[in-house]
Amino acid sequence: MRVYLEVVILDNFFIDLLLLSALSALLPPRASLGRRCLAAGLGTLYAVLTPLRQFRFLAHPAIKMGVGLLLVFAAFGFGDWRTYGKRALAFFGLGALLGGLVIAGGFLFGSPTAAGRGYIVTGIPLWLLIPVSLLSVKGCETLVRRIKDAISREDAVLTVRIRIGDTEISLPGMVDSGNLLTMPGTGVPVIVCGREPELMALWPQLQSRMLELPVHSIGGEQSLQAFRPDGIQLCGKDTKEVTAAVAVSQELARDIRALVPVSLL
Repeated sequence: MRVYLEVVILDNFFIDLLLLSALSALLPPRASLGRRCLAAGLGTLYAVLTPLRQFRFLAHPAIKMGVGLLLVFAAFGFGDWRTYGKRALAFFGLGALLGGLVIAGGFLFGSPTAAGRGYIVTGIPLWLLIPVSLLSVKGCETLVRRIKDAISREDAVLTVRIRIGDTEISLPGMVDSGNLLTMPGTGVPVIVCGREPELMALWPQLQSRMLELPVHSIGGEQSLQAFRPDGIQLCGKDTKEVTAAVAVSQELARDIRALVPVSLL
């Protein structure tokens, strides 16, 4: 089968972009379009180089997995081992699922699917592949939003236990699907608290941990003081230890003492 270079480039770029966009929708925080395109470009470069005789060693399965890990890093950064591992596993799982769908699509359209040492040509017309890719990503976003809303309704109220040294602060918390705050560079979710007296009493010793957290809202841009406590537990139907940061806001309603992002559930 004759395979044209431009077809390999376009097919692989859009397939990689689709995978990374679906992953971004499924596991927030979202990666910017620029970073997703950068990662898709790296994947396409790998697809172009691998069939060449002098680069055939790149087809080794271990190197393929390493390239997949590199794409996840390029799009989302590292954060922490748990978050990065979760994204990597989801990326490989989505890739396996999409590979099967691509092969089925090739048979459906009567066009053979070509899989080389590092590239894939779907056999699906690009005029159809692009809109289907975009609709698939939007479908992922809608599905995740509905799942989050269902979780929020089921476990809307819980207790947040924040441990700082030998001190433990317990606050009634509410799950907020609109809280998408994450720490810059690490992607760690942020629980927003009010100016609790117990927390304010520890404020001087927390200064060395403080980071500025930029917040974009309808009212404009502002920044919150955020820190990583020694431990956080969420107590609802079950007690769960989570990795999260804590930010303090003066704008919380009096009856709301902690806003917990859905991603921590």
